[in-house]
Amino acid sequence: MKKIFNKYNLFINIYISLIINVALACVLPLLAVGTLNFMLFIRGFAIAFTISTLLVLFVPLNLLGDKTARAMGLKEGGVPFRFMSTLVLAAILSLVMSLIMTAVNAGVGPYFFNAWRHLVLYVFLSVYATALIGNFTAFPLAMKLFGPPPAPSDAPEPSGTPEPENNGDGSDEKAA
Repeated sequence: MKKIFNKYNLFINIYISLIINVALACVLPLLAVGTLNFMLFIRGFAIAFTISTLLVLFVPLNLLGDKTARAMGLKEGGVPFRFMSTLVLAAILSLVMSLIMTAVNAGVGPYFFNAWRHLVLYVFLSVYATALIGNFTAFPLAMKLFGPPPAPSDAPEPSGTPEPENNGDGSDEKAA
């Protein structure tokens, strides 16, 4: 099992979430009500940061983005790969965040869909642009702070009892 809750991954996820959500906390009030003040910013930031941080920590959006980029034949680690991987993350994150934030700010009533439809493209563009900025700055910063990322460990964790070897003949006896 890969350890995802290490200081390297936590730093990168929180750093990128901060960048995305500062932008969203500014963009959404300006689009929705035409103004921005301290209370609107704090409220929007609190909602957006909580949602996005929990989402990226517990749903493997980055892995889904990487899988999509690989399926498209993009070279892992290259700029096009990172753009495509981030596009998938931004699409899912902006969809979820725009739905929840519209529900909180506009309510779930007869005007919900129109309010959401008006904002979703701007939310996506904001999330995508800031996620790219975060993506291209978080990794070098994390490397400076923590050194290289931990190597993924695919080895099974020790259970305390050795597992029997399969001899290929249907028995699970240990080979001599």
